[in-house]
Amino acid sequence: MGRAKGQPEFVIAAVLDIRGFSSFAMKVDSLQAAAYLRRVYTRIIDEYLQGSEFYKLTGDGLIVVFPCAEKVEYLASTALRSFIKLVSDFPKLCKGDPLINFDVPKMLGVGLSRGAATKLVAGGVTLDYSGRPLNAAAKLMDLARPSGLVLDDAYGADLIPKRMKPLFESTKVYLRGISEEGLTRVYYTRGLTKIPASAMRAPEVRWRHVEDVMTISDWKDHSKEAYYIGLPTAARSKDEVVVSAEYTTPHDIARHEVSRITVDDIDYVASPRSCVVFRPGPYVNKAVRNGAKGSSTMKFSVDYLVG
Repeated sequence: MGRAKGQPEFVIAAVLDIRGFSSFAMKVDSLQAAAYLRRVYTRIIDEYLQGSEFYKLTGDGLIVVFPCAEKVEYLASTALRSFIKLVSDFPKLCKGDPLINFDVPKMLGVGLSRGAATKLVAGGVTLDYSGRPLNAAAKLMDLARPSGLVLDDAYGADLIPKRMKPLFESTKVYLRGISEEGLTRVYYTRGLTKIPASAMRAPEVRWRHVEDVMTISDWKDHSKEAYYIGLPTAARSKDEVVVSAEYTTPHDIARHEVSRITVDDIDYVASPRSCVVFRPGPYVNKAVRNGAKGSSTMKFSVDYLVG
């Protein structure tokens, strides 16, 4: 593969989470938990995600991306229908599977958003996606409790098929790291989803998130020097800045998972321009020792409290 390049693209982003999986995993054997995840996500991908270009497992969650530069109305309404059906079918998704002869989670939460994202491509292969739609979908998924579907105004209320509009209610919320400066209108499944009152109050503490994504090979070019990630606003203090790294090994790719490590040795510079400074070398080397290939992506993320 050649070096990865970022390509802008209009996408529909969905983030799925199996509710109650952590408590379920504590009650069953690890082999049973792994078998359940493999079976349930195989069915979801094969039967409900036609038209998706990219998906990635995140533990018991799933990130899904649908390109939508053309036929936006058709793709958006089709994706919405698929996810509504998936949420409805989820309690019985493994019914009749002889391998899954134990009780499994019955609820699924889904967040949906739409907009411009960056696709990371190398050698014609899509390695990853990043951008606002994916971040927003993750925040919306967290609101889809105890189960159901939540989409934001960016997805487009007018793209909800007319016969499906009665399935949704609407309210305005603050999305941490997305819309803390103002309210965002969201649409959520009636009878399934309960938006907490706390989501409708302005957060007392505001978080920000920034990230840089490159291939392992590209990060190696910076491994012997300090690396700067600029922050759009000042952090409250160095102690409230968290830097982490994500990468994938062949083992991760086979399981559609991601490896994560915390970057401990960082400096925060407040002026003249706020930034975080660290040396990526040790973390890149650790990723390589763990089996990450030069063509695979590595993402350094900064989460911090606004000053």
